[in-house]
Amino acid sequence: MSKLEQLKKKLSGVKRLAWKPIVQEGDGDLTVSKFGGKPWLNADEEWPCCPNCGKPIQLFLQLNLDELPQNLNTKFGNGILQFFYCTNEIIVELNISVLLSVFSAASASLT
Repeated sequence: MSKLEQLKKKLSGVKRLAWKPIVQEGDGDLTVSKFGGKPWLNADEEWPCCPNCGKPIQLFLQLNLDELPQNLNTKFGNGILQFFYCTNEIIVELNISVLLSVFSAASASLT
């Protein structure tokens, strides 16, 4: 058995389904799924800041769960999932600042 075949056999137990995102240039609407750009925020919500340096943190990913492939339906719920991270500090220790937000249509208007 070749090394590649051995590796495939070893990894077969952790194999999972995945999908490749379809991306477009530009920021798009506030509620769409996106990498970076301007996030959807509640009307009374300020841009999130890093608890370590106090500066605004960057949007890494915004995922509108209603836009996931149809075969996933509501497997992960509905609403908007956001992941922010700090790019302002040089990380000397494992002191990484991240923020994960989840908004649902029931808790806020997404329009």
